[in-house]
Amino acid sequence: MTDSDRQLSAPPPVGRRGMALLVVLLLISMALGLSYAAMRSQYMALLIHRNFDRRASARQAAVTGLTIAIKKMHKSDWAGVDTTLTGSLGSYESFQVTYTTGDQSLHSGHPDYENFPYRVTLLSTGYAADPDNPTCIATHQIRAVVRLIPRALADEPANWDEMMKYVLYQYKDRAFKINVPFRVEGPVRVQKKLRLAEAYPWSNSARERYLGDLNAMRLTGYPDWRPFDGPIDLPYNEQSAGTIALLGTAMGIPTSDVHKQNATDWSHPGSLTTYQIYTGGKTYSVQTLSGSLSDVTLEPDPETNPLGIYYRSGRVWLHDNVTVRGTLVVKGSWNGDVFINGKNVHLVPHDLPPLENTDVPIQLPVMVLQDDFRIYPDADVSVTGMLTIWDEFEVKSDNQHDMVVAIQGRVVAEEILIRRRCDWVKWTDWWTEEYDEFTDQDEEEEEEEEGIPYFPVWLNQVHGLDPNPRLTIKPESNEVRYHWKKADDPVYVPHPDDDGLRWDLLEWTENQ
Repeated sequence: MTDSDRQLSAPPPVGRRGMALLVVLLLISMALGLSYAAMRSQYMALLIHRNFDRRASARQAAVTGLTIAIKKMHKSDWAGVDTTLTGSLGSYESFQVTYTTGDQSLHSGHPDYENFPYRVTLLSTGYAADPDNPTCIATHQIRAVVRLIPRALADEPANWDEMMKYVLYQYKDRAFKINVPFRVEGPVRVQKKLRLAEAYPWSNSARERYLGDLNAMRLTGYPDWRPFDGPIDLPYNEQSAGTIALLGTAMGIPTSDVHKQNATDWSHPGSLTTYQIYTGGKTYSVQTLSGSLSDVTLEPDPETNPLGIYYRSGRVWLHDNVTVRGTLVVKGSWNGDVFINGKNVHLVPHDLPPLENTDVPIQLPVMVLQDDFRIYPDADVSVTGMLTIWDEFEVKSDNQHDMVVAIQGRVVAEEILIRRRCDWVKWTDWWTEEYDEFTDQDEEEEEEEEGIPYFPVWLNQVHGLDPNPRLTIKPESNEVRYHWKKADDPVYVPHPDDDGLRWDLLEWTENQ
């Protein structure tokens, strides 16, 4: 064998065979890696898709739950706020909805803060579980805020509409005594005998001239200082001789003969510790007061006492610098009183939302007293709104310039007592002499037109007995609707045409 033959038959080098094997193994490894990556990518895509489906299912459950919850609020069987509504959409999807009074976007200082109690926040949480792994649950939350649409008020007493016809309404046949200078503007209802300016020891002639001249003065450009401008509804058969003629002919006040009719279905609510604004609404605690108030302002709190209802069992004294905005309920058949002997005392109602399609605010009475409302000498009191009193409405005797009582609204009481002004309390002979002096100067100087033609003007100029009344009751300046709230009733209830309350959706916010 030649050297050439030995070279041709020699085996290949070992290094080349190892390199080839390495390349093959590398190619296999790369193929396996790519396959694993592809499989992992597909698996991750599957997981993402399944997670997306669960989140979508959770959102759908939340949407469904919220829709059902809002519809439930429009039904008579709605359980109300501070409750939870739950439901299932299948084996793996469910929802939970909570009802909470208020709106977290409203806070003290916000212009709509007083609307807080009329809003409800619904928080709907949707759940969706993985069928292959039920412990793996996706959630989705939706927050909605709705607002009450007031459409109807709870039932009121049978005589309520009748009471609302009058600025001063006597609901029972008790004493009705008023003395000048005093004035009521608007309709008045008297159930028994009207005693008009009878507390002074003047003669019938002096009294009739004084009251008649008030009307004559009105017709010649003076302010209207008559004690009434009417109309007055009262039983004629209960009146003394000449009273109807004095009212109608001398004073120009229209009257009607209406027989006495005591109010029925009309009772004090008694103890009051809690209340609701609407059916199914939050139950609020009534604020309890002490028996003596001074230098204090009581106002509604939209979150804790939105109607501003205050309660006292037993008498309450109001001294200097007291403002009450809302409703004061006082219980006690013999001491359920409010006595006022201070200056700068203000009683103001709280406006509730008007009924749908109106702009007339709803107001509860500012005072609900089981016994007396009494104003003492030297008091300075303003009342806006309605006073409801189960016994005496009394203004004590005082000097005419020391006491100021201004009521703009309504008064409903059993007994009306406007006591005489101390400045006017003279002896009988004094009144006789002064009336004679007036009529003498009137007759002597009538032709020269230098005499004082009106008895009230003469008394004022000669003796300082001012006919301008500082005790007044007049209608409210803006239209309101007064509502009587019975102890166990909410203010707003479902309209007779509706199955439940109505709500307006204000806000819908989603977050996961």
